[in-house]
Amino acid sequence: MSHIVRTVIPKLHRDWDIKDLFGAVNTEEIQNKVAKYISDPKILEDGNNLYIYSPMNGNGKSRIANYVLQQLHKPRLDSEGKAVIVPIAQVKFGEYLISRGQYTDDALVDRKLVMTVPILLLDDVSPAFSSNNP
Repeated sequence: MSHIVRTVIPKLHRDWDIKDLFGAVNTEEIQNKVAKYISDPKILEDGNNLYIYSPMNGNGKSRIANYVLQQLHKPRLDSEGKAVIVPIAQVKFGEYLISRGQYTDDALVDRKLVMTVPILLLDDVSPAFSSNNP
């Protein structure tokens, strides 16, 4: 399997909780919005997208995104009352773009997974990987 697409939460983020967020001037607002997003009972059916933006590096966007991913990956009851675990995947945007020119078996499996997984974290989206910068 590829090293580009991950299907588990990295160890760094597994034990972190949104209540541990600090430093942002709007910490409480972020915590409330994340809690509201996660508690939406139709989040998986409606395909709600979550976009976390900041012009600065190192302020917790990936950590918050991994927290949300982890919460959505926890066992939950489906419409029939059966416990299910929804598959997840995460990929760094630039690495995925670079791999798209490869046609190895791993690259094709990655591409299919990224296009079909119910919950995808597309991390580190950057203008450095735009069409003007091959």
